[in-house]
Amino acid sequence: SRVQRRFLAMEVADTAPFITGEWYSTEVEYNQRDLLLYAVGIGCEELRFVYEQAPGFAAFPTYPVLLAMKGSSIDTDTPASSDRYLGKSSLPLFGNGPPLPSLPGARLFLDAERYIERVREIPNTGMKMLLRSRLMGIHRKGTGALIETESELTGLDGSLY
Repeated sequence: SRVQRRFLAMEVADTAPFITGEWYSTEVEYNQRDLLLYAVGIGCEELRFVYEQAPGFAAFPTYPVLLAMKGSSIDTDTPASSDRYLGKSSLPLFGNGPPLPSLPGARLFLDAERYIERVREIPNTGMKMLLRSRLMGIHRKGTGALIETESELTGLDGSLY
Protein backbone atom coordinates (compact mmCIF):
# COMPACT_ATOMS: atom_id res chain seq x y z
CA SER A 1 0.00 0.00 0.00
CA ARG A 2 0.97 3.65 -0.31
CA VAL A 3 1.41 4.00 3.46
CA GLN A 4 3.74 0.98 3.57
CA ARG A 5 5.85 2.41 0.72
CA ARG A 6 6.27 5.70 2.59
CA PHE A 7 7.20 3.83 5.76
CA LEU A 8 9.82 1.77 3.91
CA ALA A 9 11.23 4.91 2.29
CA MET A 10 11.71 6.40 5.77
CA GLU A 11 13.56 3.26 6.91
CA VAL A 12 16.13 3.56 4.12
CA ALA A 13 16.48 7.37 4.13
CA ASP A 14 20.07 8.19 5.14
CA THR A 15 19.82 11.01 7.67
CA ALA A 16 23.35 10.73 9.10
CA PRO A 17 24.84 13.50 6.89
CA PHE A 18 22.43 16.02 8.43
CA ILE A 19 23.34 15.40 12.08
CA THR A 20 26.66 17.22 12.16
CA GLY A 21 26.40 19.06 15.48
CA GLU A 22 27.03 22.28 13.57
CA TRP A 23 25.32 25.37 14.98
CA TYR A 24 23.45 27.74 12.66
CA SER A 25 22.79 31.31 13.81
CA THR A 26 19.88 33.57 12.95
CA GLU A 27 19.44 37.16 14.11
CA VAL A 28 16.10 37.66 15.83
CA GLU A 29 14.50 40.78 17.22
CA TYR A 30 11.41 41.75 19.19
CA ASN A 31 9.91 44.83 20.84
CA GLN A 32 7.36 45.56 23.58
CA ARG A 33 4.49 45.45 21.12
CA ASP A 34 5.48 41.91 20.14
CA LEU A 35 5.49 40.85 23.81
CA LEU A 36 2.05 42.40 24.39
CA LEU A 37 0.49 40.91 21.24
CA TYR A 38 1.82 37.47 22.10
CA ALA A 39 0.46 37.56 25.65
CA VAL A 40 -2.97 38.79 24.54
CA GLY A 41 -2.97 36.36 21.60
CA ILE A 42 -2.50 33.32 23.85
CA GLY A 43 -5.31 34.52 26.13
CA CYS A 44 -3.16 35.66 29.03
CA GLU A 45 -5.00 37.93 31.48
CA GLU A 46 -2.22 38.44 34.02
CA LEU A 47 -1.57 42.19 34.06
CA ARG A 48 2.23 41.96 34.25
CA PHE A 49 2.26 40.27 30.80
CA VAL A 50 -0.43 42.30 29.01
CA TYR A 51 0.17 45.87 30.27
CA GLU A 52 3.58 47.48 29.80
CA GLN A 53 3.00 49.97 32.67
CA ALA A 54 2.24 47.20 35.20
CA PRO A 55 4.80 46.69 37.97
CA GLY A 56 7.05 43.79 36.99
CA PHE A 57 6.06 43.90 33.29
CA ALA A 58 7.76 40.94 31.61
CA ALA A 59 7.71 38.74 28.54
CA PHE A 60 5.47 35.69 28.90
CA PRO A 61 7.89 32.79 29.59
CA THR A 62 7.12 30.92 26.34
CA TYR A 63 7.49 33.99 24.08
CA PRO A 64 11.06 33.15 22.92
CA VAL A 65 9.78 29.97 21.22
CA LEU A 66 8.27 31.99 18.37
CA LEU A 67 11.46 33.94 17.64
CA ALA A 68 12.69 31.15 15.34
CA MET A 69 9.67 31.76 13.09
CA LYS A 70 9.51 35.55 13.54
CA GLY A 71 13.15 36.29 12.85
CA SER A 72 13.83 40.01 12.85
CA SER A 73 10.77 41.03 10.86
CA ILE A 74 8.34 43.61 12.20
CA ASP A 75 5.94 42.90 9.36
CA THR A 76 3.04 40.44 9.33
CA ASP A 77 4.72 38.62 6.43
CA THR A 78 7.22 36.66 8.48
CA PRO A 79 8.64 33.33 7.34
CA ALA A 80 5.84 31.66 9.35
CA SER A 81 3.00 33.58 7.68
CA SER A 82 0.21 31.79 5.86
CA ASP A 83 1.98 32.58 2.56
CA ARG A 84 4.67 30.05 3.53
CA TYR A 85 2.12 27.31 4.10
CA LEU A 86 0.17 28.16 0.96
CA GLY A 87 3.31 27.89 -1.18
CA LYS A 88 3.38 31.63 -2.01
CA SER A 89 6.65 32.34 -0.17
CA SER A 90 10.07 30.78 -0.56
CA LEU A 91 11.42 32.23 2.70
CA PRO A 92 12.91 29.48 4.86
CA LEU A 93 10.61 28.74 7.81
CA PHE A 94 13.32 28.79 10.45
CA GLY A 95 15.69 31.43 9.09
CA ASN A 96 19.26 30.19 8.93
CA GLY A 97 18.50 27.11 11.03
CA PRO A 98 19.91 23.68 10.33
CA PRO A 99 19.05 22.29 6.90
CA LEU A 100 16.28 19.72 7.13
CA PRO A 101 16.65 16.54 5.13
CA SER A 102 14.31 15.62 2.33
CA LEU A 103 12.26 12.80 3.80
CA PRO A 104 10.55 10.54 1.27
CA GLY A 105 6.80 10.60 1.78
CA ALA A 106 6.83 13.57 4.17
CA ARG A 107 4.67 16.41 2.87
CA LEU A 108 4.55 18.71 5.88
CA PHE A 109 6.08 19.20 9.28
CA LEU A 110 4.21 19.31 12.57
CA ASP A 111 5.64 21.15 15.55
CA ALA A 112 5.04 18.50 18.19
CA GLU A 113 6.69 19.46 21.44
CA ARG A 114 9.05 21.93 23.08
CA TYR A 115 11.03 22.02 26.29
CA ILE A 116 12.25 25.37 27.58
CA GLU A 117 15.06 26.03 30.00
CA ARG A 118 15.03 29.70 30.89
CA VAL A 119 18.40 30.90 32.16
CA ARG A 120 17.22 34.49 32.60
CA GLU A 121 14.25 36.60 31.52
CA ILE A 122 14.54 38.33 28.17
CA PRO A 123 14.46 42.14 28.47
CA ASN A 124 10.94 43.62 28.52
CA THR A 125 11.99 46.51 26.29
CA GLY A 126 12.86 44.43 23.24
CA MET A 127 16.22 43.40 21.91
CA LYS A 128 18.25 42.07 18.99
CA MET A 129 19.47 38.57 19.74
CA LEU A 130 21.03 35.50 18.13
CA LEU A 131 19.22 32.19 17.94
CA ARG A 132 21.65 29.29 17.51
CA SER A 133 20.16 25.96 16.43
CA ARG A 134 21.45 22.54 15.52
CA LEU A 135 19.93 19.29 14.38
CA MET A 136 20.18 16.65 17.11
CA GLY A 137 18.32 13.70 15.67
CA ILE A 138 15.83 12.28 13.22
CA HIS A 139 13.63 9.48 14.51
CA ARG A 140 11.13 7.32 12.66
CA LYS A 141 7.64 7.94 14.03
CA GLY A 142 4.80 5.92 12.54
CA THR A 143 4.75 6.70 8.82
CA GLY A 144 6.74 9.91 9.29
CA ALA A 145 9.63 11.24 11.32
CA LEU A 146 10.35 13.28 14.42
CA ILE A 147 13.06 15.88 13.88
CA GLU A 148 14.83 16.92 17.07
CA THR A 149 16.65 20.24 17.31
CA GLU A 150 18.35 22.19 20.08
CA SER A 151 18.38 25.98 20.20
CA GLU A 152 20.04 28.61 22.36
CA LEU A 153 18.97 32.24 22.57
CA THR A 154 21.79 34.67 23.30
CA GLY A 155 22.23 38.40 23.42
CA LEU A 156 24.58 39.94 20.88
CA ASP A 157 27.10 40.10 23.73
CA GLY A 158 26.92 36.30 24.16
CA SER A 159 24.72 36.28 27.30
CA LEU A 160 22.58 33.15 27.40
CA TYR A 161 18.83 33.55 27.92
